Amino acid sequence: MFSRATKVMLALMLAVGSSVFVSGSASAAVDLVIKAKPGDQWSPAHPIVRRGGDGKVVVKWKNPRNRVHDIKSTNEGKNWTLKRKTLRKGDAARKTFKKNGNYYFRCTLHSTKSGGGFVGMVGIVHVRN
Repeated sequence: MFSRATKVMLALMLAVGSSVFVSGSASAAVDLVIKAKPGDQWSPAHPIVRRGGDGKVVVKWKNPRNRVHDIKSTNEGKNWTLKRKTLRKGDAARKTFKKNGNYYFRCTLHSTKSGGGFVGMVGIVHVRN
């Protein structure tokens, strides 16, 4: 059995490991790809991405798996909206962000509401200058 300290350290390592820093480009190319992974998870789930010289960052959600997922924003009206899009194997959805912020998203098929938020296949894109 793991000690409490070991469990805390493993949780912190997992949290830090799931954060990714990406620098945006000045082109219309995709700056960040978030993929559906086994166990109904997004990877990376909490990326930090910098806007490029054009002030924009393009994020693409992709499903390379056989299992069907979807993608939807979870804080519509606050700072962004991404209408629900079904992602079958090979499908993708794109969104261009022009402002700094924390953009919450989820797979509605593999996440549930818990308290004031969602748990399961959820994530946050952190857009910065």
